[in-house]
Amino acid sequence: MNELFSIGDISKIFHIPIKTLRYYDEIGLLVPAFVDTNTKYRFYSVDQFVLIDIIRNSKKMGMPLSEVKKAIEEDLKFNDILELIDRQSICLDEKINELNMLKASMNTIRESLGEISSLVFNEVFLVKEDIQKYISFPYTSRTIEEQEINFRKAALSSKIIEREVYAVFGVSTDAKLYFDKGEMVNPDIRYYIKNRLSPAEYEKIPAGMYACIIFDDNSFAKEKYYGLLAEYLTKNRIQAQGDFIEQWIMPRVEGKRESTLIKLEIKIED
Repeated sequence: MNELFSIGDISKIFHIPIKTLRYYDEIGLLVPAFVDTNTKYRFYSVDQFVLIDIIRNSKKMGMPLSEVKKAIEEDLKFNDILELIDRQSICLDEKINELNMLKASMNTIRESLGEISSLVFNEVFLVKEDIQKYISFPYTSRTIEEQEINFRKAALSSKIIEREVYAVFGVSTDAKLYFDKGEMVNPDIRYYIKNRLSPAEYEKIPAGMYACIIFDDNSFAKEKYYGLLAEYLTKNRIQAQGDFIEQWIMPRVEGKRESTLIKLEIKIED
């Protein structure tokens, strides 16, 4: 009998965990050349080394094990192998594109956090904004609980958002209801377009001067910041135009409690 190698030997030679080799055996991908009936120890032959190389290289190409097994069982010819490589190359291109989009999303949120971190928190200031683009989802919210549910509905309904690590969402808040009755009603959930992956259709927030406040707090505490913004407008006799706009820059957990970095603003007369 040709020299046989134990599963431990194969593990060391190919840097493959023993648990993985056992799994390959279970699914019929790499069956040992010999199994001792008494000890149940697995042994592999030199002839199987090439098979192990094929499995390793196929995994590097991102092929699922089911496809690797099928390719091995079908005794593929050279032309078949070329077609297989071409198909997998297309899959890798798609994966690279997906990863590039995720990286772009990470860079976008990093830029946003960098810009926000240099500003004063919990105090109202005036800022000149460029046109801002967003997609509006018509989910009306009257409570924080309802808003949280509607946010998930909106987030799960758009394929564009799947390309992002942290998509920036938010809401508009009816300014007339707030100033007249003290009610906080959100007519929609908004997805703010922060990168070049713009959809064909979107809405715009006009450029101009805005009264703004940035805070990092629990969602149930945000009425406090609406009050600070409204007080600033009243004290300085500034006329607001349009509705309040919230942008949820970054959610996190602090002491097992949700806390979100929020940019709240409203357009004012230039």
